[in-house]
Amino acid sequence: NGEVFWRTHLMGKIDLQILTREEFVGDLRIHLPTIFVDVGGQNVAAQSFVASQCRGLSATAIVRSATGLAPLLDVGLKVVFRWDRTGRTDEVPVPLVASQLAGREAMISVSPLKRPKRVGEWSISWMVGDTTLACQRVRALSPKAFLDSLRIIDTRFVIETEKAGLQLVRQLPPLDELRKAGPCFVVGSREAGMAGMVHFQITAKVPDSHQSPTVLEQVVLVTDGPTVVTPSLIDVGELAQIDAFELRHKNRIIGSLPLSPIPRAVLTGEGGFKPTSDFLWNHHAEDELLERMSRLMNGEPGK
Repeated sequence: NGEVFWRTHLMGKIDLQILTREEFVGDLRIHLPTIFVDVGGQNVAAQSFVASQCRGLSATAIVRSATGLAPLLDVGLKVVFRWDRTGRTDEVPVPLVASQLAGREAMISVSPLKRPKRVGEWSISWMVGDTTLACQRVRALSPKAFLDSLRIIDTRFVIETEKAGLQLVRQLPPLDELRKAGPCFVVGSREAGMAGMVHFQITAKVPDSHQSPTVLEQVVLVTDGPTVVTPSLIDVGELAQIDAFELRHKNRIIGSLPLSPIPRAVLTGEGGFKPTSDFLWNHHAEDELLERMSRLMNGEPGK
């Protein structure tokens, strides 16, 4: 305890808590450690990213201690960035200003000395001396691996009618009921915590045409969550000439959205079926097929 006197009069007392280094470090906690990657000018919380698109990387967290952060001046806090492929490490000390040291928690953000430029995995460790308080991993992917991870989560049509205005529908109604309409693709990545930029094109598939006209070109940030890609609406007169819309990246087709509904199979008396008109298979047709197969296998009546 500390005591303050004026002559022989006790003016006040203060309790001084004395901790060993091991006690302080054992009480220190790292909360919400998060890796942010600068992709396309946007800082995105990510676990995976495209190596060639990374413009910067930072590790952020909240450091807490029940007894205060002032002892960090003596024991030191650092973040170690390690590239698994070569074993190269960047040890970055974490300086705290006076206002942070006076409190019991502080928000910290640290960047490596060199940003990741090559494909591989990194570990990011928050450390006091040789003691690791928290550790995370982040993957730098090639552009091809990122594009291979893309998937269509859902597709819809955005339609405009005189009565209802703008609506989002799964099947396109008869064209004579519409004023305008357009495709809506919901795309995401299969990679957990992904962040990457994609140059998308939405093209219109026109019968007997060797070249599909482009209705949208847009650079979009894609994560493992849903990202909506949709162009401006198209007049109903132009829709009558289109069979389907396709979401593309260069020559790669990511997904398609046919304007015609899914055709029904008509069985013949011989146990076969009559061929239907050409139909562009998509994930809605796949979902309906799987649902019907599941009902069939479970002995449920068809609908």
